[in-house]
Amino acid sequence: MKDFLMEEREYLIFYGTGLISLSEKMQDNQTGYDSKGICDPHINLLYAFMGGQNGGMPAYNRKFPGSVRDISVFTSLLSEMNVSDTVVIADKGFGSSSNFNDLDKSGLNYIVPLGRTNQMYDRTPLQSADRSGFDGAFQFSDRPIWHYSQNDGKGHVLSVFLDGVLRLKEEQDYMRRLFERHEGCSEEGLRARQLEFGTIVLKTSLTEPAEKIYQLYKKRMHIEQFFDDYKNLMDFDSSYLRSDAAMEAWLFLNHLSIMMCYRVYDLLRTTDSLKEYSMNGVLQEYLSGIRIEKITGNWRYEVMTKGNRNLLKQIGGTLPEQLYCFGHLYEL
Repeated sequence: MKDFLMEEREYLIFYGTGLISLSEKMQDNQTGYDSKGICDPHINLLYAFMGGQNGGMPAYNRKFPGSVRDISVFTSLLSEMNVSDTVVIADKGFGSSSNFNDLDKSGLNYIVPLGRTNQMYDRTPLQSADRSGFDGAFQFSDRPIWHYSQNDGKGHVLSVFLDGVLRLKEEQDYMRRLFERHEGCSEEGLRARQLEFGTIVLKTSLTEPAEKIYQLYKKRMHIEQFFDDYKNLMDFDSSYLRSDAAMEAWLFLNHLSIMMCYRVYDLLRTTDSLKEYSMNGVLQEYLSGIRIEKITGNWRYEVMTKGNRNLLKQIGGTLPEQLYCFGHLYEL
């Protein structure tokens, strides 16, 4: 897998998850910290994703015992991969002082979201209706994103991003719940939250422009979708294996499957086909219906449905004209 990283010159993005295993013959399935509070024995799976032109492509993975925290294995993984441009993108539950200290000691670059009520950042620019306290704006997914940044005095940057579309949506949602008299919603709560609607606060050790930081963080959404597909669509949330060696082989085959799935997703994305097709539908309803058969000694494609042909045309896909099987090359 290391050869796959040779052309990557942008940041690699790390993300980890746990795979439950109740096997008594495996050494790596151990009880440890789980962000969802699940106490079952599990194996930690750490993934590296490309953050450049092929942003979101799974590039490398490594398994660790469930009792080992992600931060403590990053250094060894980076040495194994022989790369330097990496960034850890965490979730909001990760932003504790102890975790920040561990990241700083490790020398890893990171982007960590802070809670909107966090007292580390200055809210003064949010009080200005004319955005005079902001550093500027940029376009992301056809939406203007306003931003301002400040230093924390310890070599870190705190960047605040304001998405006007998201702000309006969150305000409308809160007011709807207020009018419906939902518990916990009040006019005082609305006034207290108004300035924070639509904001994302990021703490980072990078010196990149704010727009680059925002883009890297947003790639996390694609990565979270990857793990959702990994555990649900691909049914890889549990291994049902009994040895560490079998688990290693299983994870490698899973990695190859996910890379192929990502290529399909990328074709859908680059051809603007995600509005018509879902990853689940393409894999289970369309591509699985493209099969070959052997009749009178010759291999050929089975008759495809109109839906299969339309999908291939939409994404610019072509079928191979030759089949390599059991050491022989056959014309299709």
